[in-house]
Parts: sequence; structure tokens; C-alpha cells
Amino acid sequence: MPFRTRTSRVVQLVGHQRWQTIVAVIVAGQLVITGGCGGSGTLNISGQVVYSGNLQPAKELVGYIVTFEPLQEGTSATGVIDSNGRFTLSTFKVGDGVTVGAYQVAITPPRPVFDEPPPEPLIDERYFRPATSGIKISVNGETNHVQLVVAADAAL
Repeated sequence: MPFRTRTSRVVQLVGHQRWQTIVAVIVAGQLVITGGCGGSGTLNISGQVVYSGNLQPAKELVGYIVTFEPLQEGTSATGVIDSNGRFTLSTFKVGDGVTVGAYQVAITPPRPVFDEPPPEPLIDERYFRPATSGIKISVNGETNHVQLVVAADAAL
């Protein structure tokens, strides 16, 4: 039982959110180290989120997460939007891309910091789920860059 006591004390000391972050970093590190299949069969894909109409980069969405969810069997891929509205997809390890196939796409806000209320969404919540976003992408190796267009009126 000393391990349980020590773990409880660590959680108390670093806080629940930091503990989740530490666990996520450890898991991600293990995926990179043990990812024998990481990169195998994936295509490097990056992209940019823009607003419809003017096609200006969605810079306000920095920190939002882009998720490619396969329409058939497969593994999803994610990327974080930077200050220029750009993202790079990862499936098995950081930056390795995505497997060939058809995808529905979601764009979701970052998780709130522990004990803080979630921020107001910057785009319509329909983009938070692949099934309702209306964004579909086919990855076939012809290009390594995608442009995701969100409705200009979706920026709240």
C-alpha cells in the first residue's frame, strides 16, 4: 500500500490537471519509443483551417484540435492548430501523418485548465463532432496539404 499512499500524495501535490498532463506525456513517450508500426503506412499530412468567403487563416483557433476520424475501419489522427491556423497530423507518433482512407473531421476546443470554467467556443459546436461538422477528406497520397474551411458565420 505504500505506492497508493505515495500516488495520492503526488496527486495532492501537483494537482489533478498536472497529473493528467504527466500521464499523457508518459503515454505519448511510450508510443514514440515502442511505436514499431508508427509511421508505417502513413502519409505526412498538414493543413490549415480557414474561414469560408475570405479564406483567411483561422488564427483565433490556436490550441484547437483537428481530428480525422475514419469513415471505415482504421485509426484516427489528430493535430493541434497553431497561431497561423496550421496543423500537422499524427496517428502513431508525433508528426507521422495519417493512413490512406476517407475521413470525417472534427475541430474541437482545447480542454480547460483544471478548476477553470471552459472558455466560450470560437466556432459553432457542429464542428466539435465528426458526424456533424460536414467536413470530409479523402487521403490518397496525391497531396500532403489539406485546407479545412469553416463557415465564416461559425466564428462566434
